[in-house]
Amino acid sequence: MLFVSDRDGHNEIYKAVSKDTLVGLDRSLKISITKLTKSNEDVYNVLVSPDHKKLVYRVGRGNLMLADIKDGVISNSKAYSSGWAEAEDVSWSPDSKYIAYSQEDLDFDSEIFIQSVENLKR
Repeated sequence: MLFVSDRDGHNEIYKAVSKDTLVGLDRSLKISITKLTKSNEDVYNVLVSPDHKKLVYRVGRGNLMLADIKDGVISNSKAYSSGWAEAEDVSWSPDSKYIAYSQEDLDFDSEIFIQSVENLKR
């Protein structure tokens, strides 16, 4: 399970897994918590792709980040979109190939973006 917590002073992404082999996380009394991000700004709006291979999240006000997830570890985290306004209503396509989100432009008009995940330069 992934969650956001401010236990270290500002929001970061954490992973919780059961250390008990007999029961799942929902009934376990032995839980291991691991911090997955280290950011200078708060992390928000964590959304895992439908195929569970990628993760999108927001850092600070307007930085939309895209990362790979493998074996519960976040890697290759890159800025997907940067702007002065917060990216809102982020959604994955069912095939995990596209991200859709809305973001205000400099005229305060809300624009909708649909972008390929594959086209992101790594």
